[in-house]
Amino acid sequence: MSNLSPVGWFFYIITQLGSELFFILFLSFIYWVIDDRLGRRLLYILLPSVWLNSFLKDILQMPRPPPSQRLVSAEGYGFPSGHAQNSVSLWGYLSTQIRETWVTITCTILIILISISRIYLGVHYLHDVLGGLVIGTLLLIAYLKLEPRLAESLGKLKCIHKILISLLLPPIFILIPYYMFPHPISNSYLAAMGALSGASIGIILERKYLKFSVEGTLMRRVLRYPLGILILLIILLIIGKLGVILPILYTKYFILGLFISLLAPAMFQKLQL
Repeated sequence: MSNLSPVGWFFYIITQLGSELFFILFLSFIYWVIDDRLGRRLLYILLPSVWLNSFLKDILQMPRPPPSQRLVSAEGYGFPSGHAQNSVSLWGYLSTQIRETWVTITCTILIILISISRIYLGVHYLHDVLGGLVIGTLLLIAYLKLEPRLAESLGKLKCIHKILISLLLPPIFILIPYYMFPHPISNSYLAAMGALSGASIGIILERKYLKFSVEGTLMRRVLRYPLGILILLIILLIIGKLGVILPILYTKYFILGLFISLLAPAMFQKLQL
């Protein structure tokens, strides 16, 4: 990676916009500072997209370009490109909710650049990226159509029933690939479903008891972010020291989702931020 050209470094930086760390930082910023409602909906489209991408890769088992062609390291199968698919899910949904021309143009450019970066860096073929873009688009269309109906149906359930669904359903979606495939992409399944379970439970409790809102002075809103991220990174660092066995990995991402959606907002309210 140290041998990257200036163009290579540009695309290396761009490709980080489709990484797990960026998603954590970006979603936390949206949720805590910009619009908590938008943050919730971004979580609900991005995390299932991560699971679906891993599932499709395990089914199709299409290889990446050979290591000799890669400018950066990459693991797992190639089709569909997770960066391309998840970028459409995240940036595509964002552009449908903030209906400003500059937002649409920016999101479109980011989706294109992130997709190109995967080809330039040699970790995906063209068909991997095109497949990711198509699947991401189909997922986005389905989410836009189904989310209002699903939200209405779930809204009629009692709080305890919604918590039980959030607690039990994601682990089932982890067991499915373990039953079907001898060597599933375990970390991706655990990350997506663990975070989804924690975030869903956090959102249910936050909506019922806290009713957190990003409203506040600019100074208070700005102060939330570094404080929340600092505590979040400390928590994840401590959990990371416990090992990488599957239950601990699931717990790590569960706490991540719970912190973003419930614990951090509760802390901000307590500190009057």
